[in-house]
Amino acid sequence: MQQFGEPIEAVIFDFHQTLVDASRSEGWLDDAWRVAGRRGVPADEWGDERAQEVRDFLADVWHLANSVDPHSERDLSRARHQKVWEETLTLVGGIDPDVADALYATMDHHWVLYADTVPTLRTLRSRGIRVGLLSNIGIDIRDTLRQQNALHLFDAVVLSYEVGSVKPQARIFERVLAQLRVPPQRALMVGDSWAYDAGGADLGMRTLVLPRTSGEHHGLGLVLRLVGAA
Repeated sequence: MQQFGEPIEAVIFDFHQTLVDASRSEGWLDDAWRVAGRRGVPADEWGDERAQEVRDFLADVWHLANSVDPHSERDLSRARHQKVWEETLTLVGGIDPDVADALYATMDHHWVLYADTVPTLRTLRSRGIRVGLLSNIGIDIRDTLRQQNALHLFDAVVLSYEVGSVKPQARIFERVLAQLRVPPQRALMVGDSWAYDAGGADLGMRTLVLPRTSGEHHGLGLVLRLVGAA
């Protein structure tokens, strides 16, 4: 029987829409347009209405990908990840292959850590609480974290495509717990989806689900209060 009074020794975070805002699409489309070698800006060729339609689509593209790939199999390999990306883009239609490739190549350039991400991670570590990252993803995000001065704040980084397992499967939760050297009843999982991030509950992990938010801050201070580090 789990004792919920046991102290939390490790906090494990999801990546997209938990630590990083992956919905900023305006600069992403313009960046990809340049990388693809296209002249001007998207609106010059597509018109303002069409360009905004694509930006709105990109802001929600990985959520929409769930309709193409409901079991997150895209996150088991790089090849599957890009294939599902290409299939998802057909939902908006009319994007030339060169622009589609450039969008994929530049997408992680526009994943921006929430303003309260780094302060939260630093506070946890200063209190002796281990920090893990557990993500269903098909590409390496370590450079993104390094460029935003956050990679060194994690004691473990477990990415689904590297371990061949995805949330909510127990095996991927067991992997990050082993790397953090903490039993499940002394860990807290923080994410944005019950469907995926609550998979560790069967192992005895406590789980906090934060809904999507708009703005620079994501309310990660709640994590500090839950672990007594506020």
